[in-house]
Amino acid sequence: MATTQRTYSFEAPAELADHLTSARAALGKLASEAPDVDAWTVREVEMGLARIRRDAPELAADSAGLMRAAVELVVDVIEKVAAGVGLADDLRAWERDDAEGDAFRRGALRASAPVWQDD
Repeated sequence: MATTQRTYSFEAPAELADHLTSARAALGKLASEAPDVDAWTVREVEMGLARIRRDAPELAADSAGLMRAAVELVVDVIEKVAAGVGLADDLRAWERDDAEGDAFRRGALRASAPVWQDD
């Protein structure tokens, strides 16, 4: 069964094209990056939709504005989750290599122990 298609258009900043390209590249990698990416993505979409609903009165009368908001939401979510996954990898690597920080934290905990305890 053939379906009819329609082209939609809306005005957006020129850099949206670059963001779309990077989001498209990141989207394919996200599923294999971390096990909790799906849940994180859902939470981000829910928060984004809440922001769109907040602006619903002005978007209800502007279909181009709604389309732009939807595209920006998808791009923002993908970029945010992809950046977060990258930061999580960096944090795990830092924790593995942070012997000095670990020694500092242990020393701080010992120093904060009550001084009134008998040795």
